[in-house]
Amino acid sequence: MIYMCANDERYTLHFVSDAIEHLTGYPKKEFLEDRICYAELIHPEDIGLVEAGVNKAVACRESYHLIYRIHHQKGHWVWVEEWGAGIFREDELAFLEGYVSDITAHKNTEQQLRQAHEELEQRVKLRTQELARVNEQLSSEIADRQQVEMALRDSEQTLKQYFEAMPVGIFVTRPDGAVYYVNRQ
Repeated sequence: MIYMCANDERYTLHFVSDAIEHLTGYPKKEFLEDRICYAELIHPEDIGLVEAGVNKAVACRESYHLIYRIHHQKGHWVWVEEWGAGIFREDELAFLEGYVSDITAHKNTEQQLRQAHEELEQRVKLRTQELARVNEQLSSEIADRQQVEMALRDSEQTLKQYFEAMPVGIFVTRPDGAVYYVNRQ
């Protein structure tokens, strides 16, 4: 939508392209006859940002770039991106001119990407917690196994000492008959 408007609190439109009907759902004539106020369509949370952005740019004689929401006639919010500038005549602001584009699809895609990112972050967090739990469990099992191995070595050492201290000859065989251990006796 291309526009030319006053820098008043209503942003009274002097000229607007036919695209305003698609953007807002209201007929172009309603705006040009000042029966519908463009500023009143701006989301209450965004109007301050719009006014501040326009006023700052006009004061500095720079262009402005704004992203905000407007209320469509059918009840939904439309995200728009606006580029504009003040037009001066003999150091006096004559009017604002610029264009407004519907970026709702872009904003919806951004929101979907944010949600997907948050879901992925949550999955990574849960998976990391699960891996940490499994890691802790494995560490505990390794420590338990090391204790059992030390106890077995101690027990084996003690058993060897008993065998060596016996006054009789002792030998141990495996199930296949191979000799596994023989004491000195």
